[in-house]
Amino acid sequence: MALFERNNFEGQILVLDDNVYSDNTIRNCTIVYSGGQFSMVGNRLIDVKWHFAGPAARTVALLSGFFQGGGESRQLVEQLLRTAMPSQPGGSPAASSEALQGGGDGEGIAQSKVGEDK
Repeated sequence: MALFERNNFEGQILVLDDNVYSDNTIRNCTIVYSGGQFSMVGNRLIDVKWHFAGPAARTVALLSGFFQGGGESRQLVEQLLRTAMPSQPGGSPAASSEALQGGGDGEGIAQSKVGEDK
């Protein structure tokens, strides 16, 4: 995996798959994820766009459908998110991307925009 450490990225397309991003500032960039292995630790994300492709896009579509379906399906997605997110003192989930890791490969695209400034 390629390592990107302590960089300032602005207005670029960054691919997560098969890369390691550590302690970067990522501003006004598009982050693409297709389901492959990656690591993101200690990055600052500011006004990024997310593009999910292939297996990652299909997983996002599946979870979105479950969530919108309500009832037990929605509860499943909420439980998955609570389990996946580190807790802050007091038990509330941390809403940051301090440490993010993943692992696959693919096609198709789903999009989402995040304006996180931590």
